[in-house]
This record gives sequence, C-alpha cells and structure tokens, in this order.
Amino acid sequence: MRPMKHRFVSDSANDPVWDFLDQKHIWLSNPSHGKLNGKQMDDDQAYDYTILRGQHLRSLLSQQLGHLNAISDADQLDKAVKRLEEVASKQAKGDMLRGVTPVVK
Repeated sequence: MRPMKHRFVSDSANDPVWDFLDQKHIWLSNPSHGKLNGKQMDDDQAYDYTILRGQHLRSLLSQQLGHLNAISDADQLDKAVKRLEEVASKQAKGDMLRGVTPVVK
C-alpha cells in the first residue's frame, strides 16, 4: 500500500477552505472504501479514491464557500457539507470507473 503522503491539505497558511472549516467547526467524514464495479476496492484503489474524493471535495467546498457561509443554522450547514461529500464521492468513483488517476503535487 502506498503511504498516505498526499491528503486533503494545503500548504497555504491562509487557506479559505480550511479557515471556513475551522471557523464553523466542521469535521469532514472519512471516505468509505466500498465497492467498485461490484468488487471491494483493493488498497491501491482505496488510496486513489481517497485522493480523488479529497480533490473533488476541496473544489466543491471552494466553489460553494459563499453559499455555505450564508447558512446560519448549524444543522443545515452540516447537511449542505454532507451533500457535497456525497457528490465528491460519486465523482471520485466515476473518475475511477473511467480510469482517471489522481494528480498529486
């Protein structure tokens, strides 16, 4: 299994996504390494899925920051973030089915 060197992180000290998550006390869920094409993901697939999901989730959160910041109810905000997590999960699985591999910097 490859080491988890690349995570949903940023080198920037003032990252708007991280600042938002910190200010709103939002915890992101761990990705579920379920099945792909009816088969359990192996370690390499789970690694790639985790990276792809994180990249998609980061992009979605960045795009939706204005909308998310406007939500004052904590439960509604949590539901909105969970929906973005679901979208990111579906996008990552779709990428993997198409043979996309994560681009890691």
